Amino acid sequence: MRRRNLRIFLGICILVLVSGLIIGNQDIDLPGESLDRGGSGPLGLVLGLDLRGGAHLVYEAQNPARISATFTEPLSEDEVRKALRSMGHPRSTLTSFASERFALDVPELEPAQVNDYLSEMEAELADLEKVEQRREQRTRIELAVKNGPTEESITEALSAQELSDVTLIGVSPNVFLLENVPELDELKLIALRENLDEIYPLGQLQLAPPGEGEKLQRAIIFFEPLPTVADVQGALSNLGHTGSSVEKTMDGKNFYATVKVLGDEEREDLKTNLQGELTGVESIRTRLIETSLLDLIFTIGQDRGEMESALMALTNLGFPRGQATDFKSQSYSILIPDLEEGEDSATDETDFQKLLVQNTAPLQSFSLIREETTDERMEGVIDTIERRVNAFGITEPSVQRFGEKRVLVQLPGASDANIEVTFIRPVSEFSLKEVLDAFDFMKVEITKLDIPNIANSFNVTIPDLPVEDIQEVQEHLAVAIGPMRDFMSSESGGQFQVTFESPVAFTELKDALGEMGYTNPEPIIVLGTGSTFRIRTPMLGAEDQLRLRNKMESSLGFILAYNVTGGVEEAKRLIGATARLELKERTCLDGPCGNATQFSDSDAVGRSGEALTGDNLNRAYAGTHPTTGLPIVNFVFDGDGTRIFRDLTTRIAGDPNRCVAHVLDGEDLICPVVQRPIVSGSGFVEGPDFTFDRVRGLSIQLESGSLPISLELVRESTVDALLGDESLKASLKAGILGLGLVMLFMIMYYRMPGIVAAVALVIYAVVILAVFKMIPVTLTLSGLAGVILSIGMAVDANILIFERLKEELRAGRSLLSAMEIGFRRAWPAIRDSNISTFITCGILFFFGRELGEPRITGFAITLAIGVGLSMFSALMISRNLLQLLSFTGLGRNLHLFSPEGDRRSSEVLGGEK
Repeated sequence: MRRRNLRIFLGICILVLVSGLIIGNQDIDLPGESLDRGGSGPLGLVLGLDLRGGAHLVYEAQNPARISATFTEPLSEDEVRKALRSMGHPRSTLTSFASERFALDVPELEPAQVNDYLSEMEAELADLEKVEQRREQRTRIELAVKNGPTEESITEALSAQELSDVTLIGVSPNVFLLENVPELDELKLIALRENLDEIYPLGQLQLAPPGEGEKLQRAIIFFEPLPTVADVQGALSNLGHTGSSVEKTMDGKNFYATVKVLGDEEREDLKTNLQGELTGVESIRTRLIETSLLDLIFTIGQDRGEMESALMALTNLGFPRGQATDFKSQSYSILIPDLEEGEDSATDETDFQKLLVQNTAPLQSFSLIREETTDERMEGVIDTIERRVNAFGITEPSVQRFGEKRVLVQLPGASDANIEVTFIRPVSEFSLKEVLDAFDFMKVEITKLDIPNIANSFNVTIPDLPVEDIQEVQEHLAVAIGPMRDFMSSESGGQFQVTFESPVAFTELKDALGEMGYTNPEPIIVLGTGSTFRIRTPMLGAEDQLRLRNKMESSLGFILAYNVTGGVEEAKRLIGATARLELKERTCLDGPCGNATQFSDSDAVGRSGEALTGDNLNRAYAGTHPTTGLPIVNFVFDGDGTRIFRDLTTRIAGDPNRCVAHVLDGEDLICPVVQRPIVSGSGFVEGPDFTFDRVRGLSIQLESGSLPISLELVRESTVDALLGDESLKASLKAGILGLGLVMLFMIMYYRMPGIVAAVALVIYAVVILAVFKMIPVTLTLSGLAGVILSIGMAVDANILIFERLKEELRAGRSLLSAMEIGFRRAWPAIRDSNISTFITCGILFFFGRELGEPRITGFAITLAIGVGLSMFSALMISRNLLQLLSFTGLGRNLHLFSPEGDRRSSEVLGGEK
């Protein structure tokens, strides 16, 4: 028994030692996202806690202006949008519910058919107020495409080469896998390629050698891809025919296109050039046709989706297929989130109205209404911000209404910023630290990242180049090649790094040095490298960020990239953006959408007219492009959104002049042309300036929902943490004081067992702090409450044991026997109470997660950890220490263990005498 107790005691000592080392080498986290804490203040030095502050952000809700404008003449959305941008309102949201004016291009519509065509158009839509028509000659191109490769045709080609035992597997319409392929000599391989190329133009035939122990090999056949509408459109654009219309024939196999009128020689050249641009074309025919250009003005506005349906209905009636090339509306609804007060008077004298007329056309009517800040909208703002910061990982933020129009966002611990800086030249970590030391930051961490290659930068080594000639070399290169962004030479000469402002070839630099006689030995020229660091500093304001950048640039050289993330800067970007994602059906007016500069947008609607918006998003998450590896935001629509998106993509699939525009807060992100209908209800958004940090924040914004109203940051400050130094210190002091009072009570009331309980509680406190650091657990007020409550439960377990011990001592049992029986009888009560507490913690954790209340979740986690460790403390530490004491001289003095033990102690002593 004694050896067992000694082993357990040794294990407890090791546990305490390890826990102490953990506490000494790691910092306990306070609220914030993965924040490394510095341990400032007396309590922080003792416990490893950092009591630094966080940030307060005050946002004011803006009353956006909703304008209804009716012009005297129809205007395209592009014209109105350009006008708003020139007036300083690029974030405006523009909606035209109907268009009065349409421009139609109907090839081969005979003059005698025009009246019937217009009559059917009125029957499908509405009465026409005005019709202007003219005829133009065009060149019609008819492309017949070869039949694509099939498994039957490939099997025939293989049989012709005596390869009938080969297994053929279709991977895609133009990719096929061959298995069990015997070894082929060069002549057979050439013959097989020729046979396959006769089926359809062959791209590649790749043979994979057999694996170890195998005799047969595999092969992959890559045929050239089948041409699409976009391919034909692109080929025509490459040949100078931008803006041409391309359609598929009714059977969906061949293509026809209409371009400007061409002469006989030009048509022959076009046919020859198209054969070179496209693969899989069997024949090309050209002929001159006449097309009808119709400019229609309806008495009432028409939905653009209805116009598309009407054009399809007329095609089904036997008329030639028409195309709407332009849409113009008279009435627009304009939402401007940043229109300043004082510009919102709805009279002709307002600056806004005057500028709108100057940049567009006279107005028939104009009304402006300020959207009021209602309680419902403010509650929506608070709910959206809470979802964003919770998803971002900020622990226990506080978002509360502050007056009628303001929102106070308190971010505990969000006081650190990450600066990622790339220098154009190599920089040592020591040099960077010297610059940062001048700013007296409380705590700075520097991490050196991968060494980047710098564009237009070269490291040049010329062994016999003296130091005094380097200035001459620099001046000559500036004249011979061009302006430099940076020039740095070694102190001993013979080597320098130069970075030019514009692209420079190796040969150009080599020739320039050769002009100065540096040819033997030839200069050694390699790509120049820079230095990239990640610097973690306390929160920096905009002025401090600029000051720090200027200091680093003046001391260490030109800065190629400087990006501040994390801390309050990232929180501001995350919180303040409205994140309104709009999807628009865009018609490009001057060519394919990849190169178009003029376009018209309409709402992305389904068959029944419902608009597709960011509210239909079910999920948004960051990812990478499957081909390029660049960061993207994936999105998945809900049920209604999937249906509308399917209708939209089905309607515009294969049309290179139409695309789906993704507009975020008034900024165009991307407008992809839809190649085929998308029925899955999912897709992705990419942007030219997307970084992994941005797509992460953007996905959080989109999934958490858009802000119902715009916010403006009116005040920010670094203050005490949300919990507050004083409140956190007071809580810690209260916990320590409570622990001390409990220990004092236990010692006074239970004597020696009380001392044992006090020692066990100290060990418990050390171990639980170590556990918090290893997980790690963020220590907050709710977490502290859970810890303090678990201390009370640990004491409760000791009290149950000691009371049973007293009862057994009264019954005349020895100390060791009384302890064993006391522990055994106290165990059911300890077990049941702790199990009920675990169940309660589970319930609190579940509802805390479901209701999005991190305080409840934090309380449940820390209480559960504390209760588990308190059971260990009572059943292992207290029990083992008491058993060890029973084998010492103290164990003979029963009065030290219980007042009722005074008489028993005297009897024991008397018996021994």
